[in-house]
Amino acid sequence: GLFRLGDQELGSTDEICAGSYCHTYPVHCLSTRLDWLPGTLADRAQAVASAWNGTVASGKGLCSIASPSVAGESGPRRLRGSHDLFA
Repeated sequence: GLFRLGDQELGSTDEICAGSYCHTYPVHCLSTRLDWLPGTLADRAQAVASAWNGTVASGKGLCSIASPSVAGESGPRRLRGSHDLFA
């Protein structure tokens, strides 16, 4: 893969239900740094972007190195939508 789940929690889901059991889940940012790979192999997303003359954009959903929160926001957000896993 090109990304991993980061440590930064961006928010949480609304309740997701499986039968009568409902629970909310944390939503984490995506990181391009694959720490378990050695050296430059850990930067796959950047390598693919460079091969296509592009860049890995920063913004919503990607982990921020400089700040533990998303720019302009002061804490976790709730993501809208309720989903039934077995619908």
